[in-house]
Amino acid sequence: MGKTVAFVGKVDKVEDSTLFMTTEDLTQVKVIKFKGDAEKFPSGSVMEIRGIVNKDNSLSFGESTQYDAEFDLATYEHMLTYYHGMCKDLCVK
Repeated sequence: MGKTVAFVGKVDKVEDSTLFMTTEDLTQVKVIKFKGDAEKFPSGSVMEIRGIVNKDNSLSFGESTQYDAEFDLATYEHMLTYYHGMCKDLCVK
């Protein structure tokens, strides 16, 4: 909680100032205080959202980067799982 993170997921939908995203296993992540242009966040697009983790595990929107259509979210998530498992001693704590 309160830490700045970079989250990568697929855009599910935008409702007012809330962005709903999903991981490859369909876990939904709620991004609040969204101040981007909803038209630039089409459903199914893969985005990196940088923001702050809230007490309820939602994310407060900070900045975003859109990835191209060829970005493989499943492989990316697998790489993170591997890296934070096998190489956990190299990760910042």
